[in-house]
Amino acid sequence: MMFFRSRSFEYYNQIDTSANFGGTTPYDISKFKDWKDPTLEQQAVQSAITISEEISSRLKNYDTDRYQWDWIIRRSTVEILKKIAQALACIIMFLIGAPIGAFVNKKGGMGTNVIIAVLFFVLYWVVDITGIKLANDGAVKEAIGVFVSTLVLFPIGAYLSWKAIHDSAVLKTENFGQWWRKIKSKVMGIFRKERIVYMGTPEFAVAPLEALIKEGYNVVGVVTVADKPSGRGLKVNESPVKKFAVEHGIPVLQPLKLRDPEFLEQLAAFKADMFVVVAFRMLPDVVWKMPPLGTFNLHAALLPQYRGAAPINWAVINGERRSGVTTFMIDQNIDTGGIMLRQDVKIGPEDTAGDLHDALMPIGAELVVQTVQGLIEKNIETRVQRSFVQGSEVLKPAPKLSRELCHIDWEAPSHEIHNLIRGLSPYPTAFTMLAKDEGDGVQLKVFRSKIAEDLSIPEGTVPGTVLSDGKSYFAVTTKDGALYLEDVQLSGKKRMEVKAFLAGFRDPESYHATKGTSHEEIMKTRSQEEQ
Repeated sequence: MMFFRSRSFEYYNQIDTSANFGGTTPYDISKFKDWKDPTLEQQAVQSAITISEEISSRLKNYDTDRYQWDWIIRRSTVEILKKIAQALACIIMFLIGAPIGAFVNKKGGMGTNVIIAVLFFVLYWVVDITGIKLANDGAVKEAIGVFVSTLVLFPIGAYLSWKAIHDSAVLKTENFGQWWRKIKSKVMGIFRKERIVYMGTPEFAVAPLEALIKEGYNVVGVVTVADKPSGRGLKVNESPVKKFAVEHGIPVLQPLKLRDPEFLEQLAAFKADMFVVVAFRMLPDVVWKMPPLGTFNLHAALLPQYRGAAPINWAVINGERRSGVTTFMIDQNIDTGGIMLRQDVKIGPEDTAGDLHDALMPIGAELVVQTVQGLIEKNIETRVQRSFVQGSEVLKPAPKLSRELCHIDWEAPSHEIHNLIRGLSPYPTAFTMLAKDEGDGVQLKVFRSKIAEDLSIPEGTVPGTVLSDGKSYFAVTTKDGALYLEDVQLSGKKRMEVKAFLAGFRDPESYHATKGTSHEEIMKTRSQEEQ
């Protein structure tokens, strides 16, 4: 549209411009504003003002006409698209209504479900009317305004249909309480973070403490064992947990007695909301009852199995193929409190206690963090340990390891000795005494072994007999076979592979392994198993 030689707007042929313009003459700019008479200048200015006002008025009229035509076009487009949108809405309403209908049949009632269905219809109606109005007014594209209700309800329909297909609850009202508690804890955490006192000693307890600090939890203090002198020079050794706490500027308490009034006063001064215990001592009730959110423990086994001081070792000694970690609330007995979380892990046929220890550390750290968060949010349940016992399952204990257990009894079956060696490696380590008939024995620690299935054993060979070629293998006979000793340490020497050991151990077959006490200790422990 162009304005040409008049005060009106006309459509011209824009392809062939020569049809509209016969020719032009250059404008002589030298005569611009060259008025012969002031009256002519005044008339020219007034004429320009009048023409501008006329053009502005006509443009406004044209704009009004254009809006009216655009409105009609938009309305027509909206009405066409509504036919498609309404058909899709019927399908989506079916996707919503069918699962709700199935839920009605399961529960045997209609009240709540009818209300839910009406709410979905009202939601569709409100969104649909709002979208169409915005599309008619040109605030949004026609397709967006018409199909916005479909876009809102389709994910809901898909979710409900998926729930119905998998035969799961359509709505879990308890989730709303969990969400609310989680939001509340986050908001309250901005103003005051829950105070945590951590109790632990060995390397296994360092990983959960580190995880809590990395996740931003407020660890205000650490309780660990007192420093002890050890070694030839009686050098004072600090626990791994203490070293980590000192490096991170966390106050440390090292009580000799947990009932000491001075210690209890210092512990109470932390004003902790909860205590976290990992590989520490048994706590008196005056300690574990102190924090308002309670005291929980991380145990390196799937409770109620393997209650006691050495669950990792005993799981391997007993030849288990599965272990794990458990968090539970501490009570007056040992490892009997209500269970909160458990996580299992597989044990390989050749895994040692050290391998299982390393596998459980990161899992245990993650479980501690989850338990702390659950207690803060008040969003975690405890279950009695008996509920985890299946049928006539036997509960196996995990008592403290003794030197008698570490002394290998070669009159036991091969698999029992092999598992014993795995379960005590790398610490405290199974050992045997090698002796000659005419001399005293020498201690040999065994870190790794293998059942000698391919070794030919002379008939009548008694358990404890040493079989070796002096170069590549060193075996000791058992009740039902023999074991290759593959990784050993002779008293006063370094730990080494068997080939390196044989290079400096002459005439190995002149020795025999003396009778040990491990089998008797294992039988004592198994006699303590609970039904």
